[in-house]
Amino acid sequence: MRRQKVNVFSDAELLELLGHDPELLAIADAIAETQAQPTAARSRRKQLLLAAAIFAGVLLVALPALAAFTSLIDFSSAPPAPSAAVKRFDDLQRQAPPNMDPRVIASEARRLGLATEGATIALFLAPTRTGGYCFEFADYAAGCNADRTIPVAVGFAAQSLTDDQAIVYGSTLDRAAVSATVVTREGSERTVPLTRVTAPIDASFFVTSIGRPDEALPLRVELRDGSDRVIATRRIDSPPAP
Repeated sequence: MRRQKVNVFSDAELLELLGHDPELLAIADAIAETQAQPTAARSRRKQLLLAAAIFAGVLLVALPALAAFTSLIDFSSAPPAPSAAVKRFDDLQRQAPPNMDPRVIASEARRLGLATEGATIALFLAPTRTGGYCFEFADYAAGCNADRTIPVAVGFAAQSLTDDQAIVYGSTLDRAAVSATVVTREGSERTVPLTRVTAPIDASFFVTSIGRPDEALPLRVELRDGSDRVIATRRIDSPPAP
């Protein structure tokens, strides 16, 4: 039986699977060289697709950019948020003025945990009907990026200016961002990895302790990519007004 070489560069399904990445396609093409198949043997083609996908997946996990993530969390697999958090999300849309309703889907809220110095802070997330999300760092702060119009957001939360448990937190839609560096007024720096959350959230989050805000503010937050280049900068000049 005449056998036909598989050309991955002319295979639309495989191109889509590997995201048109030239390095991954070259690897898949090399696999194809050793996996020639009968023209009509679709089962062999599926095996090649699977082999290429697995190989690409292993390679991607090894890339420095992804390795810098604290974790990649599958939103749908995260445990449901507690009923109290679900109610708070629900109250956002029940109590908001019509033109400020985030249209959050409270019933789909999930609970995640983000590590900071010496502790794990609960992060509750819920998708919105406009493709965005609402969040709450338990006992600290909450907000929404309801329609995904905020590419980078940072915030500060504390009980008082002398609270030594103050935190800086943030989120970004930029997939290239892998870490956040917080530079305080005194010049000290702290870099923390980002945690990526899958669709429908499709955003990255971080949180870190800064100690007493009266000693740390104003401060600067730098988002960095896998090559340690600064790709976004935000400032927190002073605590929000009470």
